Amino acid sequence: MKRRFATSDSGRLNDAAAVFDALTVGAYGRRTMRHTLAAASLLACLIIAGTAAAQRVGSLAEWKQRVLEPASIGLELYPGSAFNMKFTIDQIRLDESPAKMAVYLIPPGELEPAAQFFAKQLGTTVELVDQGSLGPLRTVAAKKDDPKRAGLTIRVEASEWATGKGQIWLRQDVPGAAKEQDKPAP
Repeated sequence: MKRRFATSDSGRLNDAAAVFDALTVGAYGRRTMRHTLAAASLLACLIIAGTAAAQRVGSLAEWKQRVLEPASIGLELYPGSAFNMKFTIDQIRLDESPAKMAVYLIPPGELEPAAQFFAKQLGTTVELVDQGSLGPLRTVAAKKDDPKRAGLTIRVEASEWATGKGQIWLRQDVPGAAKEQDKPAP
């Protein structure tokens, strides 16, 4: 039996159900289409839920409280470095520890001098780690016996977010605070 569809004078299909039937070839096609739409809806919900989980818990006000102010620990900044609030908040919101952080941008040719500047200030040496396509990572850690700067680590590297810039990432772990993943299970 051949199906007939409602058409206009120009010969086009004008009934939405008829168009749907024509595209899906009857009841079997409608069922398949419903299943496909249901699966697509479920996938969209999962993607949205995953995006929300990646945002982490907290508010902008709470994240701003975790911005490290170098003057508070007696640390002089590298000349010409510029504080970047957006990169700082991005680092803080993705980190689950109570550490304080700050990100500063510098010209890309000043990575080694900046690392040496901080090493001299802290009385330590620069640890050079070869890391990926962005180039080497230079880290400077504060001495363990320095109570004011305990837990301070300074990373000097090419910025992964700002093209053509270097970055100084200051991070001070809160003494005695264990990370969530380090806590023993109950």
